[in-house]
Amino acid sequence: MWHGCKVLNTHPFFSTVQVSVLTDQVEAQGEKIRDLEFCLEEHREKLNATEEMLQQVFHRRVCVSLSVLILSVFILNRTAFCFCESSALQGVAPLDVS
Repeated sequence: MWHGCKVLNTHPFFSTVQVSVLTDQVEAQGEKIRDLEFCLEEHREKLNATEEMLQQVFHRRVCVSLSVLILSVFILNRTAFCFCESSALQGVAPLDVS
């Protein structure tokens, strides 16, 4: 004779069904956790690749900026030299840049 939910919960068949359902739920949650861990690892790899790429871009830009600076100094020095040389040829006193 069945006497409500309390009897259903204590019956061995229903206990087995409950354990089976809970086991299935735990396994499903385990699969979800594994999927999330896999996605997390993929995102970490993408992030690391992006950081490395940005570091390379930064390094290239620093090198280009340094090259531009060096070239600018060279041009400035060359221009100053040409000015001084031209001034000397024309008899004008050179600028004192000290």
